[in-house]
Amino acid sequence: ADLDAAAGDGDPDVMNFAAEVPTRAMVRLLGLPDGDHVRFKRWANAFMLSSTMAPEERIASNTEMVEAFTARVVEHSARSSAGGDVEEADDLISALLVAEVDGHRLTPEEIVRFCVTLVVAGSETTTYLIGNLLHAMAREPAVTARLRADRSLLNTFIEEVMRLDGPPQRLFRIATRDVDVDGAHISAGDWVALFFGSANHDPAVFDDPGRLDLDRPNIRAQLSLGHGLHFCLGAALARLEVLAIVNAVLDRYPVIELSDEQAERQTASLLTHGFVHLPLQLRR
Repeated sequence: ADLDAAAGDGDPDVMNFAAEVPTRAMVRLLGLPDGDHVRFKRWANAFMLSSTMAPEERIASNTEMVEAFTARVVEHSARSSAGGDVEEADDLISALLVAEVDGHRLTPEEIVRFCVTLVVAGSETTTYLIGNLLHAMAREPAVTARLRADRSLLNTFIEEVMRLDGPPQRLFRIATRDVDVDGAHISAGDWVALFFGSANHDPAVFDDPGRLDLDRPNIRAQLSLGHGLHFCLGAALARLEVLAIVNAVLDRYPVIELSDEQAERQTASLLTHGFVHLPLQLRR
């Protein structure tokens, strides 16, 4: 319905509906009431520093998020204690309540932390990725024409946009041992900022890294989803969500073009790369 409404007068700001799929999907995954998705975007923005807020506002938002999930976990636990069959429930909170590893179960506090992680990591990044994908389609008409002619290229397109314009730009790690990198000494215990955006544009790895190229032989080498032990837990869900959006836009709009109206990028944080406002021409 949001996509259908976007074809109205003027050039719609696609970021108004970009958050709908990931936030609604997260609500259903966790088994929460539909209205909860309205708060998810605000919580994620505040936690990921992508909104300009006073520190006390950010702390209040984080506290509200933790308290809301604590209440939900308590509700799910009470339902189980009252005789509800949590074993048969198909939502994630219920699954976490009964999950066991070597006889150990997660504590309520651990489940709340897990829910918070899902919201802040799985809502905002996917929202920004949707915006970046739609912007790429509008600015690269030849690429979009190929996608219309061959939908099997969509997964390749998504990977290449994640490389070129991946929303996660930086995360921190702690060095486990002393190491020297390009003449810089990093000691065990030091905090290190990893810039995925820089790695994804490394000319030693990707030829002509600033170009969107569907025929790039090593597209899957992009690091926007992490690597190894830290590979994104929600990668499959994120890919499914953005694939659904791109397919829906291609199905509905023969014309996808840049607007004369000014787009606005997120500048509040170095953590994420994406648009706050993105007007595009979407025509039937």
